Amino acid sequence: MALLDGFPLDADITVSELRKEDVLAERLHIHHGLRLRRRNDVLGVVIEAEAWRAHTAYVHDLEAQIERHEDQAVRDLIARRTQDAQFVNATPEVINEIDRQYRELTDG
Repeated sequence: MALLDGFPLDADITVSELRKEDVLAERLHIHHGLRLRRRNDVLGVVIEAEAWRAHTAYVHDLEAQIERHEDQAVRDLIARRTQDAQFVNATPEVINEIDRQYRELTDG
């Protein structure tokens, strides 16, 4: 099994073979992912639709995990730096009040 940027690919298909629907269908059924070649150059990757959906779902899951970890890291950092902080919902009135207080502090 060869890897192309960490994506497992078991077989090749040439550009001329790609035009033959039966060859493409058979190879995708067997291998699920193919390197698309023209002569000795890899032009791209062809994968079956279900493999693409699984790959996309995996990437979305990873992105969600990263988001959760980043959010938790930010919450932990804020909690360490502002032990006496009081958290409130960010309504337009609260945001305006924060902006007003900030201007007072910085315009001095």
